[in-house]
Amino acid sequence: MKRNLLFDKGKVVHKQAQREIPPQIRLLTNLEVLRLGENQLNVSIPLEIGHLKSLVYLSLHANDLHGCIPNSLGNLSNVAYLYLRNNQLSCSIPSEIGNLSNLIDVDMQNNSLTGLIPSSIGNPGQLTWLYIYQNQISGSIPPEIGNLKSLNSLLLQRNNLSGPIPSSLGALSNLTFLILFNNQLSGTIPKELGNSKFITNLHLSENQLNGTVPVSLGGLGD
Repeated sequence: MKRNLLFDKGKVVHKQAQREIPPQIRLLTNLEVLRLGENQLNVSIPLEIGHLKSLVYLSLHANDLHGCIPNSLGNLSNVAYLYLRNNQLSCSIPSEIGNLSNLIDVDMQNNSLTGLIPSSIGNPGQLTWLYIYQNQISGSIPPEIGNLKSLNSLLLQRNNLSGPIPSSLGALSNLTFLILFNNQLSGTIPKELGNSKFITNLHLSENQLNGTVPVSLGGLGD
């Protein structure tokens, strides 16, 4: 029997003193589902969430959470679904996210995240969705993303990403959505993208790409 704590859309926090995730949450060590989305939580994510070793589903989306994503989330070895979108989170994505070997969906869109995408993001072999768009992420797209053989959707648009599109993305044989528009990506479009035969949505506009469109892209979606 699953242990769930659900407050989605509950608007349960009406007083300032209640707009937080209490540190006592660390005591809920059998908790498997924690859904606090679409409330008015306006503090940082407590380090104590890292004690919830049984957690499979963590949703804190659409609040006013700020500060850094705590490194302690890397202790959640069973978590498969991580939803932090539509907050005010800042700092960089912790490299410890690579410890989460059971991750399936990661959604961090529409925050104020900065720094680089850690190379460890290529570790969770079951990852299907990776949404980090509409942040302030800089640096290059890590080639290690090409290790995510189950990846279906990679959405990194509206950041400050620079450098080339890594040719390793062509190894993503299950990829259907590759959305990279409105960055500062440069260089040529890698011909290896033509190996991702299931791509139905490829959006590379508003970058600094040059060269020609590879002939190999003509077979996408066939």
